[in-house]
Amino acid sequence: MTQDAAKKLLIKIITPDDPVYEGEAEFIVLPGIEGDIGVMTDHSHLLVEIKTGELVVQNKSDKSVYSVSGGFAEVKDDIVILLADTSEAAYSIDPGRAEDSKKRALKRLKEPKDHDMERANAALIRALNRINIYKNFGSKNA
Repeated sequence: MTQDAAKKLLIKIITPDDPVYEGEAEFIVLPGIEGDIGVMTDHSHLLVEIKTGELVVQNKSDKSVYSVSGGFAEVKDDIVILLADTSEAAYSIDPGRAEDSKKRALKRLKEPKDHDMERANAALIRALNRINIYKNFGSKNA
């Protein structure tokens, strides 16, 4: 098989609201709860819990980055299905909205009696993830 006809992964990113992405990739990086997981073709069967983080979809020199939070990914027969609580491409992140989410979460964390601290902390982690991904990848495509 030549390099041009090389096998690729099929990746599907699905959230409760909408499918976010479906396409091919030579390599992906999943944010697993025990660390990042690189996946190429012919990877062994895998089911992994996903944490809030950065999902990378790589094709030659083209790299797409997605913000994801929570969920599960299955790798089987060169197909990667990511069922995420939330996901958005770096270029579609609204930095103002992400910053507002960060401020709301910080405010909730300062008022522990009035709010669920675990949810407020998770909201802060999601907001910071979205801000970092936009700064590192999204603003370059805007």
